Amino acid sequence: MRLELGCLVLWIQLLPWGPGSFADANFTVVQSPSEVGVIRGDNATLNCTFSRGLSPDKGAVSWSRGGPGGEAAVPLRTRFALAYPDTFLRRGEGTLAITNVSLEDAGKYVCRVLLWGTGEAQGNGTQLRVYARPSHPVIFLQFHPKPESKWTLVCRTAGFYPPPARLTWYRGSVHLLPTQPLQECGDPTGPLQASTTLDLPSSGPRATYTCQVGHPSLLVPLSTDYTYDPQHQEPPSLIAGLNLLKIALLGALSLGVGLAGPVGGLA
Repeated sequence: MRLELGCLVLWIQLLPWGPGSFADANFTVVQSPSEVGVIRGDNATLNCTFSRGLSPDKGAVSWSRGGPGGEAAVPLRTRFALAYPDTFLRRGEGTLAITNVSLEDAGKYVCRVLLWGTGEAQGNGTQLRVYARPSHPVIFLQFHPKPESKWTLVCRTAGFYPPPARLTWYRGSVHLLPTQPLQECGDPTGPLQASTTLDLPSSGPRATYTCQVGHPSLLVPLSTDYTYDPQHQEPPSLIAGLNLLKIALLGALSLGVGLAGPVGGLA
């Protein structure tokens, strides 16, 4: 309540006339680029510049964000702050700096500028898109005793947002079609998991299979190899135990990604 009152007092001091009686603004507010992408946990900069004739000695900048719940004011405190709070009038810049960006920060941000004796204008908005990187793919082997004995490779990744992620199989440089289409699960508004499968031949030479993960947050795809030899395969009971261990490790990795977020930037 104290912060809201302080903001109200600030706006009243800046206005030479009563609320609702702004003069027609004769300046423009430019937000460029119109879209910004950032990795969760990194920092984001949303540019806002304004042109004016005579430099006023008083003015104000405010930001709002639109999302599924409608438009709301962005409080300029904690993780949200003006890049040049003391010199924005002289610079003609009301740029917004966001630190430690979260998935919930995504939305369309609009910059509004009020200049003393000149009026108020706003920009066209900047769409902030927040990405979470997928984990390195994990491959494990499954044995299906019924209806026919066969071996299947399963590839899983976790922690990515937004959907979709792309999981692709290769044997050497040859692209292979998956046995089942990509399956995604998780909260649609939070980090997701995805998996795909590939049936293996019951006989033949030893071969190395690769599962590749692609996502807009990645500069290059992530990949993991698995070497399969039909003539020297481990007993199904041992494979089942190893699979449980890999699934547990992937779950722990997904939880860690959700809590800490990845490190690095989006090109």
